[in-house]
Amino acid sequence: MQKTRRSQEQRRQETRRRLISATIQVINEKGFAAMRTGDITKKAGVTWGAAQHLFGGKAELLTQVASDVSDTLIDTLETDIDADLPARDKLALIIDQTWELYSSRTYFAMVEILRGTRKDPSLHDNMVDAQIKITKKIEKLWVRIFKADEIAEQTILRLCHIVTLYLAGLAARKIYAMPATETERYISYIKDMTAAEIARKHS
Repeated sequence: MQKTRRSQEQRRQETRRRLISATIQVINEKGFAAMRTGDITKKAGVTWGAAQHLFGGKAELLTQVASDVSDTLIDTLETDIDADLPARDKLALIIDQTWELYSSRTYFAMVEILRGTRKDPSLHDNMVDAQIKITKKIEKLWVRIFKADEIAEQTILRLCHIVTLYLAGLAARKIYAMPATETERYISYIKDMTAAEIARKHS
């Protein structure tokens, strides 16, 4: 049986995904400070020249890792959240999906990059800019998801900020081996708290 030949663009995208995945793996294994581009290319099975061709350089590759965090979350929420569900159910699903990402190796890598680039003002500024863009995308998605629920946009944005900041803090605690049972308790708390806020706005 003859194999289907991949197009140049398919090969390019596959190499891109491998480099991003390798970057995340290396940061999780060694930490940002000990990461070297050679570690990334070795794990990805490509040359640094190929990485530069795709991303332009190390700074662009690291920025893309951060962008992929938001893209993954947004794609997941857009696919899995049914706009016709009751607001409380949508909120619980958003919290679950966001926490799944924030407790992942990918999110940990992004946090490590943000911390590790503070001594490189130019790169750090790029990362901060990427975070601002991520926040704006997520805000717009929340507003769109709850559009049919007749809840003030200001309220939705406030809940969005509460949830994302709360889960980001919880993810930071998880790094220090917080027991899974405690994590579940805190997730239940934020669900109940935000659901109560939505119920109050509907009453």
